[in-house]
Amino acid sequence: MKDALSLFEKGRYRGAMYMAGYSVECRIKVKLMNCFRVLTLDGLQSKLQRRLPDPELKLRIHDLNQLGMLLPRWELVCQDRHFRRSWSDVGLWSVAWRYEQEVLDKSVAEKFLGSVQEVLKCIENRF
Repeated sequence: MKDALSLFEKGRYRGAMYMAGYSVECRIKVKLMNCFRVLTLDGLQSKLQRRLPDPELKLRIHDLNQLGMLLPRWELVCQDRHFRRSWSDVGLWSVAWRYEQEVLDKSVAEKFLGSVQEVLKCIENRF
């Protein structure tokens, strides 16, 4: 997230948004590894495959919605209106943003980064 904020300060709004979304992906994966007491994504993959009905689940994905649903108490946290509003912004994140040169308005990036910061706080404190 620090890199995202640095990019934002330099006016690199799309890059800032990409890095911010990536920080959410990483935070979710770290939380999952902590929950299942494993040190690697491969270890997490092994634990989840034993617990989830879908043997095709792959953790080397970048889909924040799919990853979020793996967190314990996800449904409960999603009932919070404030979290849902922030998550709906963050859920727009795409790994393809790292390739885009689109010039964005500062306010768009600012709103997205604010939503990411709210989601990161929630992930840290509620999962």
